[in-house]
Amino acid sequence: MQVEFSLRGATLAAACLVLAACGGGGGSDDGGGSSNAQPSVDAGAPQTVNEFEAVALDGSASDRDGDALTYSWEQTVGATVTIDSADSLAASFEAPDVRAVDTPVVLTFRLTVNDGTASNSDTVDITVHDIGLGTNSPPDADAGSD
Repeated sequence: MQVEFSLRGATLAAACLVLAACGGGGGSDDGGGSSNAQPSVDAGAPQTVNEFEAVALDGSASDRDGDALTYSWEQTVGATVTIDSADSLAASFEAPDVRAVDTPVVLTFRLTVNDGTASNSDTVDITVHDIGLGTNSPPDADAGSD
C-alpha cells in the first residue's frame, strides 16, 4: 500500500506541474494579454513666428490598441499665452508681444495624449521674434539735425 500511495503522489505532483505550466486547469482566460500600449504622439515641428502672429499647434497621435484618445496642450516655458482648443489635436494661440532686447523668445508647449489607461507626451518649441510692434518695443529717437 505504501508503494501505491507514493506512485499516486508522484502522479498527482506531475499532473499539478503540467497544469501549472499550461496556466492552470481552469479559471478565467484573459485572451493572452491585457497590457495596454502607450499611444504615440508628435507635437509637430518647431516654428519661428513674429510677435502678434497667429500660431497653429498641430500634433499627430495614434493608438495601436485602437482606444479613443483625448488631447491636452499646455504651455511649459515662456510668456503665458491663451491656447484656443487646448483639448483637441490642433490648437492655436497668438504670439505674445516681445521686447527687442529679449528677442528671440522661446515658448514651449506639451501635447499629452491619453487613451484612458496610458498617456504619452511630446513638446514643441515656438520661437517668437520682435518686429517693432506693441508696447514692449523701444521708441524711435531722432535728435534732429545738428
